[in-house]
Amino acid sequence: MMHAKYQAKQQGIGAEMLPHYMQQAAQQWLCDPKRLEQWGISLDVVPDIEAYTQHQSDKKTKQRIQFSSVDYQGVLTIQDPEKFLTQYQQGFGRAKALGCGLMLIRGI
Repeated sequence: MMHAKYQAKQQGIGAEMLPHYMQQAAQQWLCDPKRLEQWGISLDVVPDIEAYTQHQSDKKTKQRIQFSSVDYQGVLTIQDPEKFLTQYQQGFGRAKALGCGLMLIRGI
């Protein structure tokens, strides 16, 4: 999302349109066909973005840790249970070591 924000600013996109570009980038990341195949799922519809949060560490270190997280809500279908369960145990995305990448699953 931050890359999309940076690119939009470079293109002269106004501040009022930045949230749209960032939301679009977050949805494209999640809906990537290769990613969905790797995770063993398909999405029934494009998920809603429920929250976008920027985090910073409170620790006094040389380099402060900063990252963003996105909360999605939607419906998925498990296409490959083995792939999905393996990925579910490992977590999703790159910030797993920071407490991200969790998925709450409920049957419908």
